[in-house]
Amino acid sequence: MSERMSEPMSQGTSNGVGAAAAARAFLDAFAGKDTDAALALLTDDVVWHVDGAPEVPTVGLLQGRARVKEWIEGFPDAFEPRGFRLSPIIDGGTEAIVPGWFRYLVRTTQRTVEGDFTMRFTVRDGLISHYQIYEDSLALALAFAADLTGPPGSQRLRVNDIVYGYDDVGCGPVVLFLSGRDTDRSVFAAHVLALQDRYRCVSLDLPGRGATTLPPEGWTPRGVADDLALMIREKGWLSATIVGHAHDAPVGTELATRHPGLVGQLALLPAGDAVTDASVTDASDGPAELLADLLRTGG
Repeated sequence: MSERMSEPMSQGTSNGVGAAAAARAFLDAFAGKDTDAALALLTDDVVWHVDGAPEVPTVGLLQGRARVKEWIEGFPDAFEPRGFRLSPIIDGGTEAIVPGWFRYLVRTTQRTVEGDFTMRFTVRDGLISHYQIYEDSLALALAFAADLTGPPGSQRLRVNDIVYGYDDVGCGPVVLFLSGRDTDRSVFAAHVLALQDRYRCVSLDLPGRGATTLPPEGWTPRGVADDLALMIREKGWLSATIVGHAHDAPVGTELATRHPGLVGQLALLPAGDAVTDASVTDASDGPAELLADLLRTGG
């Protein structure tokens, strides 16, 4: 814990303006791309503190409005917002804690990055004098790394006893594609390509396939369904459409049966809809468009 984080929060400021109000006003101005309004909320000697790898353009220690102005104006060049939410702000008078969650597309690598964060704002005489954010700096560094293997949306996540490999691309309602026992997630490449401009497409390898580990004791559809339910809740993928193949239905059906509140639709494709030809990219023809029709109509 840093020395600043160990400082006690004091109550009130000299002019009665609380840190929570100042933090909220700054975040509103930042979201509204009103740079002048955001800068008007900062002291002349404001300190901006973002830890992490220097390859990430928003990382570093800055002092003064002019440098923070460059930081604010450069943010959209580095990131395209894909999701953002704030939890209730904790007001300590001269300091405010702002928890939240973000999901961004890194423009230079086309990789997505998401995670929880905590911002800390310190206010002096009604203006923000210090800002610091605590976030997953490793995930951000990896998202900016151009030499990583795998597609831009490639992710890995340990859930209980299994490390799941999956791709996460696009923006919109979540569609979760489940690979079969004898295939990996690439089997859905044509489907994802057709849908990613309208949906957030998450294609996942089942245990022992692709990039997902196989535990020594094996796995069961019920156990994997419970793992996926935990992932859906923690990732905020609520009301997801679950897509699988009819001959590998157990995981999808277990997930929909055991956790119905997490599943919006369950689509089981015939075995013949397993498109593996990378040349199939026309969204107006084939199983990908049929799936898009299903998602549009909801049945």
